[in-house]
Order: sequence, then C-alpha cells, then structure tokens
Amino acid sequence: MEELLQEFLDYLVIEKNVSQHTLENYRKNICRFLAYLADFLHTNDRIGEEKPPFFGVPRQQCATILNEVKPVLIRSYMSMLQKKKLSKNTISAHLSAIRAFYRYLCREEIVGNNPASVVATPKKDLKLPEFLYYQDVEKLLDPDAVDWVTARDLALLEVIYSSGLRVSEAVALDMGDIDSQQKTIRVLGKGNKERIVPIGDPALLRLEEYFAKLKAEKQLSLQRGDAIFLNKQGKRITDRSVRTILNQYMQAAGLSQHISPHALRHSFATHLLEGGADLRAVQEYLGHSSLSTTQIYTHVTKTRMKAVYDKTHPRA
Repeated sequence: MEELLQEFLDYLVIEKNVSQHTLENYRKNICRFLAYLADFLHTNDRIGEEKPPFFGVPRQQCATILNEVKPVLIRSYMSMLQKKKLSKNTISAHLSAIRAFYRYLCREEIVGNNPASVVATPKKDLKLPEFLYYQDVEKLLDPDAVDWVTARDLALLEVIYSSGLRVSEAVALDMGDIDSQQKTIRVLGKGNKERIVPIGDPALLRLEEYFAKLKAEKQLSLQRGDAIFLNKQGKRITDRSVRTILNQYMQAAGLSQHISPHALRHSFATHLLEGGADLRAVQEYLGHSSLSTTQIYTHVTKTRMKAVYDKTHPRA
C-alpha cells in the first residue's frame, strides 16, 4: 500500500505541482482513511508509528481491497470523523483527499470505480476571516524604525498589507521581484503561479528605509537575486518569525487581538472591497483560482456594514 500511496504523492508533485503543505495534508488524510479501512477489515494489528496501514501487504492484494470499498464505508468513515468533533471543512478535506486518491487509481486502472465520487460533500461552515480595521492597521504600522531590524519588521508588515501577500510569498521575495518604477511586485504563489500585484508608496518608502539602514549598519547591500527580508544571521527570514514579529508590534500598538499574519492579507482584501474595488480585481491580486474563494470577503464587508448601521442609525 505504501508503494501505491507514494506513486500517488509523486503524481501530485509532478503533474499537479502541489505545495509541500498540501502534499503532507493529502498523505495524512489518506493514511487516516487507510487505517480506518484496515481496522474495518480487522487487519489493523500491524499499524504503528513506522508501519502504516497494510504495511507489507502485496500490491495486488491492496488493489483488490481498494477496489471493494463501497460508498457506504466512506460515509461511515466521515461519520466517525464527525463524532470526533472535526469541523465540516476538515471532513471535506478528508473526502477530497480520498476522491483524488481514487481518481488516480482509476486513471492507472488499479481500481474500476471511484466510490467517493457519489458521497456528498458536507456543507462547509462559513467562517469569516479575521481582519483589522483600518485605524488599527495605522496604529500597527505607525512606529519609527530605530535600526535595521525594526525597519525590516515594518517594511515586511507594510508589504504584506499593501499587496495582500501570503506570508510564504512575502518571505520568498527577492530584490529582483520589486519594480519601484512601476510600483509592482512579482509574486510566486501557490502551485508556482506567478502574478504581478501593485505595491503602495508607504510600503516602498519602508523598503527604502530598510535597505538604507541595512547598508549603513550591516555594511550589506542586497543584489538582485538576494532575499529581501533577512534574519540577524543574514539568511532569509522564516514564516514562523513573521508571526512573532506581528505579535510584538500588535502588543506595542496596544491592540489586544490575537491574529495571524494572514489577517493582514484579509485586511487588504476587505479594505479594497469596502473602497469599491471590483471583486475580480481583488481575486487577481490575491491569486485565487476561483472567484468563490474571494467572495468570502463580501460577507465580511456586509457584516461590518450591518454592525455599523445597528450601532449608528437612530432607528436601527
């Protein structure tokens, strides 16, 4: 079974170009389903930390087992996940992984049909993204840069908010990705899809300040292919560091919210839509492949408008 699973994962990397994060989620979700299947068939006695479900079982026997799986068993598996209090979104992700695995097995003619294709996807919970009001963004980005580290922090946060970047996209930026003349950034997003997004003057000014202090204090001048945002060791900053930086500046600004750096990206989209931006333009800026993903921000703006109305209208 591990051979079949590895072939599927290789397919996702080579042909679907999925990220490492997505790949790991697929692996975990499928392994969990296989463990459930093994337990259902009473072959779970060999499952362990280093021995996945059906470890050592011949390939053809695994193919036979997978071919005999019926939709009712998958529904039973989803019911089990629900009893474990997993969210509808998480359960949907498990079902999506099983469907994709079976689509691959059908394509390779290892199984004859996809039992997950007729299993209904749970209706996802509508979870509104967390974001900051504009006045809070101003507080967050207001401090003066006293050295190259604070200049880097403020430039990093400003760039994420100014261009709506994912944290992974921001830390991956190189010097050659910034076009200060055209006021744009070249971004490599999910699935290695490239997009060009605008960047505002405040972000460009923060970057100039950061580069000047970096050169003066560290005697370091970045070249076109160098990472923009560096740690104290002179290496590219990590995603985890960005969360620490944001928490630090949120506290310094007197903002009590506990938010992730992704909230700055959500704030970017929310503020654009509140200002009258076209939804499809925001979709392009964010790099969403589907407009339905971007539409969640319309719920945010409507919810906020209703809250403002209820609070301020004398006859609300």
